[in-house]
Amino acid sequence: SERLGWGADAHLQAESSIYAFDTHQFYAKWLRDFQVQQCKETGNLPYITPRPGLEGYPCWSSAYPIITWYCYLYYGDKQLLAGHYDNLKKYVDYLESQSHYHIQPRDDSGDWTSSVVGVRGGPLLISTAFYYYSTRILADSAEVLGKSGDAKKYGKMAEDISAAFNRVFLRD
Repeated sequence: SERLGWGADAHLQAESSIYAFDTHQFYAKWLRDFQVQQCKETGNLPYITPRPGLEGYPCWSSAYPIITWYCYLYYGDKQLLAGHYDNLKKYVDYLESQSHYHIQPRDDSGDWTSSVVGVRGGPLLISTAFYYYSTRILADSAEVLGKSGDAKKYGKMAEDISAAFNRVFLRD
């Protein structure tokens, strides 16, 4: 299973790959795999692709918006960004529908990425951080694509997530 297309593994090393190699076509194909496997009803994304039927978690599934954005930033591929925009929007809307006062309700990766040693799945800081990042990417993508209403809506949502994150996870 370690040879599968794990989302977090991919987005963590994507900038290095883009810098060192011409990975544009590879990522364009991989992003299409995410697009095809997105749950039509909810908008959730898998955490591994290609591999149908898997539920995702923000720290893994956010590879889709992150790498889509990187392809725009580093390759200037506005067409790829436009081709995935509706799916990115559906994913962020799914995350919003699952959030509780802008905090993600679950995190299945705490044993790898938790800020509290030895606590699997908690706190929900990591999932909420990726929820924010995916929302910020969507707002920025909307701006690039001239969708000013969406840019404003998702920019505000990102601000609200950031405020909730600071209120819940950062204490004086």
